[in-house]
Amino acid sequence: MKAVRELVHSQARVRIVLSEATKRRYTIASIARWTGCDDIVAADNRKEDVLAECESIFLPILSFSLLSKLSRLDDEHPFSRLTIRMLFAGKRAAALDVGVNERHPEWAEQGLQPPPAIRRELDGMLGSVRSYGLRIIDQNQMTNWLRVRAKKQIVTAEDLSAAHASGMRSCRLQPGAIVTPLAKDMAAKLGINLHSSESGGR
Repeated sequence: MKAVRELVHSQARVRIVLSEATKRRYTIASIARWTGCDDIVAADNRKEDVLAECESIFLPILSFSLLSKLSRLDDEHPFSRLTIRMLFAGKRAAALDVGVNERHPEWAEQGLQPPPAIRRELDGMLGSVRSYGLRIIDQNQMTNWLRVRAKKQIVTAEDLSAAHASGMRSCRLQPGAIVTPLAKDMAAKLGINLHSSESGGR
């Protein structure tokens, strides 16, 4: 959550894509509250275009299973499919290393010491995904990776329709945000509150 909050505050427009496991564990409202991002959608194989307009993808958790799928270019899982599509499109992709870096302090704290055979397999998979263009970064490298050219937030009717479908009833506007006329109409129709990030008012 800390990594996602950092991304949200980097002045990039952020869309959070949730796994089914995350949706079962947390409510969308609690994730929006913790991260400061209210553009949240579910990942599934029926929403292959969910990142079509995105410039980069960031995986705050790279699990062994996702790493394995990415290393084999297995696109059956929604997150591996989205990440592979971004890489094929030549877009930026990065993942935090905590889940796959045996030298990370978190591993020692949990008493995890993979045997040599698993270490070799892990190194091989990491080498593969790095060669595809996925950057594996640690928490200290977040700031450099997140440096993006500040863009004005553009809120469209499609954005509000998707937010409403995922249960959101308010939309935080960044300073200087552009809300299209159709989005204003959609907000009124769906009862979505548009408020600035400074005032919290409409």
